[in-house]
Amino acid sequence: MSGYVGHLLFYSVTTVTIFSLAFFFTFDSGEIFTPMSFALGAFYSILADIDSRSSKVRYFINTFTLFLVLILLSAYVYTSNIKLVYLSLAAIFTLFTLIFFKHRGIFHSILSAITLSLIPAFIEPAYGVMALWGYLSHLFLDGEMRIL
Repeated sequence: MSGYVGHLLFYSVTTVTIFSLAFFFTFDSGEIFTPMSFALGAFYSILADIDSRSSKVRYFINTFTLFLVLILLSAYVYTSNIKLVYLSLAAIFTLFTLIFFKHRGIFHSILSAITLSLIPAFIEPAYGVMALWGYLSHLFLDGEMRIL
């Protein structure tokens, strides 16, 4: 059981080691190993703890979502676009549902790693690879490499 610093450190050390070896053996890893993909992988290395009420990533997600809701509702006041209200309600509903997940439950599974890594993969496949690696490094460090 490691804290967020341990997860970030493990992800960083293993990632830099793997890509250093790849560079040494002349494998071109420039498309995958970018600062953005590395940062996204680092975020995903602590994302599995979103179901823990005291985790740093949960605090970040809660703060970001509430800030987003305020922006969306403020934009609604000026534009009268009802979709902004619906997005705000969806964001609040998402935060509310996190209350019902137990720690080391569904978010500590390989299925969650793959599913959540698909989101950045649609933007850039390299982002999905690094996100998956970050998430799996978290599961490995916790000893929770189960499918579901």
